[in-house]
Amino acid sequence: MDVNVYIPTPFIKFTNGHSNVIVNEKNIQDALEFLINRHKQLKELIFDIDGQIPHHINIYLNNTEISSLNGTKTLLNDGDQIAIIPALIGG
Repeated sequence: MDVNVYIPTPFIKFTNGHSNVIVNEKNIQDALEFLINRHKQLKELIFDIDGQIPHHINIYLNNTEISSLNGTKTLLNDGDQIAIIPALIGG
């Protein structure tokens, strides 16, 4: 089962220049953990000190924000796409 994780431009420097990473995990949490185990510097960008996704990071599964699904426990299917989107600040 291949799931594509989109890495936003500001985070690409932590994934050796890769804007997409393929994972084979059963849910969002496992996919994010796989990603940070492979690219350690992403951990403090994707998770806060308590291991939660901070409010300024949005995670989407197939264009739907995961908070409207089952959060990080949302199950994945072959061909799904996860997008990690940091909130824009400024004006």
